[in-house]
Amino acid sequence: MSFDLSDYVDVAERIKMLVAKYPEASLSSELTYLENPAGWLCKAYAYREATDPCPGVGHAFEPVPGKTPYTKDSEAMNAETSAWGRAIVALGFETKKIASANEVRNRQSNGDADDLDLEALVKKANKPSELPCHFGKNRGVLLGSLTPAQVRWYATEWQLQDTPSDYDHLLKTAAIALHAGDDSPIAPDYDPSVPFA
Repeated sequence: MSFDLSDYVDVAERIKMLVAKYPEASLSSELTYLENPAGWLCKAYAYREATDPCPGVGHAFEPVPGKTPYTKDSEAMNAETSAWGRAIVALGFETKKIASANEVRNRQSNGDADDLDLEALVKKANKPSELPCHFGKNRGVLLGSLTPAQVRWYATEWQLQDTPSDYDHLLKTAAIALHAGDDSPIAPDYDPSVPFA
């Protein structure tokens, strides 16, 4: 699968845009190493000024070992850079896509996940635990197969982006229900225009 990298705004360019608009801007991050799945989870903050009461927040996960020559042995750095880019986007900076150019290039070798028939998996799903994740390392993995910590992340930490799809809303709702211990059948009249209903 190939991607047109010209559609992506590089994180370095996003930082330049942030500082141009907010000269007192700063970035910070919290890195946490996870055992299962093994990798670095980064939560980043983009502050418009030192006393910014509502900084942009972004998350990124980079598996260890990295899956490409670009990520191997620099997993924490890649997670942090990606999270910074997302935190800047959370402040309202426009980009054509949420992923950074590096993330797209780094994931191009993960062809197995791209070959999954997610539409067929979704049609089979009758309850939250049967819904497949549709992005990242867990693409194609059913919510019910994730660890409790991973379900908690989807329910409480995953932030929907500027233009979430109907499936983003459905997966978020399912993760919240599953995290709360509710694996009841999905309502046939589910309305994605009413998020988290």
